[in-house]
Amino acid sequence: MRTPRWTSLCALALTSACLPEVTFIDCTRGADPRCDVIARDAVDERDTAPDDRPDAAAPLDVNDTSPLDAPDAMDAPDAPDAMDAPDERTFADAGDASEISDRSDASEVSDGSAVDAGAPDVTCAAGERNCGGACRTLADDPLNCGACGRACRADQTCASGACECPSGRTECGGACRTVASDPSNCGACGRVCASGLCASGACVCPAGQTECSGACRTLATDAMHCGRCGNVCRSGACAGGVCAPEQRSCATAGTPGCGMVEIGGGTFTLGAVSGAPMDCQTNATPAQSDVTVSSFAVDVYEVTVARFRAFWTARAADGGSSIRSRPVPYPNGASIAWTRAGAGPLPAGAGCTWTASAGANESQPITCIDWYTAMEFCVWDGGRLPTEAEWEYLARGRGVASEGLVSGRWYPWGDDGANLCARGQIGYCPASGTTFSVPVGRYPAQGGVHDLAGNVSEWVADTLVPYDNSTCWQRLRPLNPLCIGSEAGGSIRGGSWGFPRSACASARAGIGANAPFGWVGLRCVRSR
Repeated sequence: MRTPRWTSLCALALTSACLPEVTFIDCTRGADPRCDVIARDAVDERDTAPDDRPDAAAPLDVNDTSPLDAPDAMDAPDAPDAMDAPDERTFADAGDASEISDRSDASEVSDGSAVDAGAPDVTCAAGERNCGGACRTLADDPLNCGACGRACRADQTCASGACECPSGRTECGGACRTVASDPSNCGACGRVCASGLCASGACVCPAGQTECSGACRTLATDAMHCGRCGNVCRSGACAGGVCAPEQRSCATAGTPGCGMVEIGGGTFTLGAVSGAPMDCQTNATPAQSDVTVSSFAVDVYEVTVARFRAFWTARAADGGSSIRSRPVPYPNGASIAWTRAGAGPLPAGAGCTWTASAGANESQPITCIDWYTAMEFCVWDGGRLPTEAEWEYLARGRGVASEGLVSGRWYPWGDDGANLCARGQIGYCPASGTTFSVPVGRYPAQGGVHDLAGNVSEWVADTLVPYDNSTCWQRLRPLNPLCIGSEAGGSIRGGSWGFPRSACASARAGIGANAPFGWVGLRCVRSR
């Protein structure tokens, strides 16, 4: 069987005009009986028939209208021609290409389905795609989301062909998070709850705690947030949301004589200026100008017997050695070293107020204790004895606008030195019913502080040194002056039932530091 020449030309050109007229048999995909016939005929034709194709070196004349089966004088009958009838493989390949072309390659077909390139031939429904030989709905398949092989994370779902977090979860840093309850992403990505608890998108604290400055605090016991955020207990202790008293001696509720007043620092003239009343000039000249003290807190009342009792009971454990274990710090880096232990209070009588057990004197100012015992008490209580400058600034140097009090007055209440018994227990005051001290707070306060001019005089930290002594005084614009001589302490300030001349706030007096008197008591201050 000779293959027609037009068939050879069409196979060579593979033009769209020729291919549809040829019936191709695919001999690569199974045993078709016609394949054996075609193979034998092709062999016979090569062996017996002269080659009637144009010379391979001559161009093909496409305008030649002679019959296609006429012999060509230009043929070389004996030369083997590679352009002879295509063998089975050539027709089979062409036929395969045609079939693939008819089916389309990974493009949409007439029914609207799609196939994946190279996938087994599977017909998929509309909206599906052939992915690896299986029809997939790319709109919601988490393993083929939007495209074959595009897999969503395990914590994601596929919706409308896009990977996304399930309802109620949010994409945060490459993972789906429940921002309503995730303490590392509470309410928003990256918002970390210090408490480790998140509820409804808000950081929360465990029961009994409150968030303060990004941390959960137990307001009932936290000394830095006592009862409310930011309420700092100066005492360092909080119980039941209430700061323990800064005055350690006032730990028991109802103790008489408790309370403090905050005093803002300032500058004033220390001592008596020219023209001052004579009592005001006692040991108070020459005046020291431009003396400045820093802020401090002061006891509202003179220390009572009840407060001192709490101290004396606690002191019995070690005799006060723990109190005296370090020097007493003062402003500007100053300090007072201990040279001896304090002596016990003298028993009640002749102005002394101490009793071995609680009784009628609990509201009286403690008296008949020496300077060392007074300092021990203040340190144990959380403070120290005031300096002379602090005490005088409190009594006359600070202005109190709400009470019409100006700096430089002679007395705590002003300049009027008449009728002292109406101002305090100053000297002998028959109306008081006693010649000695009275319970603290009986007389009006000045600037929130009681008994600065009467009841009992008060120990201060300094040694009594004249103001013309250049070692301690006569300095240019002194700040927080403290004068300690060869022996610590010994100065007292303020009037009393037994020493009325010191009612003037600038007056000074001095006694031995180890000498207890019934008309001398104390009050404490705390640096701020």
